[in-house]
Amino acid sequence: MSYCRNCAPSSACVVPKTYYAYNVDEYGHVAGETAMMNELYQRGPIACSMRADDAFDAYNGGIYYDVSGNTSTNHEVTIVGYGE
Repeated sequence: MSYCRNCAPSSACVVPKTYYAYNVDEYGHVAGETAMMNELYQRGPIACSMRADDAFDAYNGGIYYDVSGNTSTNHEVTIVGYGE
């Protein structure tokens, strides 16, 4: 597609007359709990990739711990804060 489109279930996609455009000011790699906390404090939300498997599908709140050891990714999440 070369145009922004809005699509709804059970209906056709349409090209909106106006739409919001977002840009990225900075990007990079952040690893480790302390570095991630610092990045969140300094610049706000960060995006992370993870493996979403059957155990994640059953997740219903709290802190999710992956014990599978599978490091391939198939899901993106946004981290907006830390703490309890």
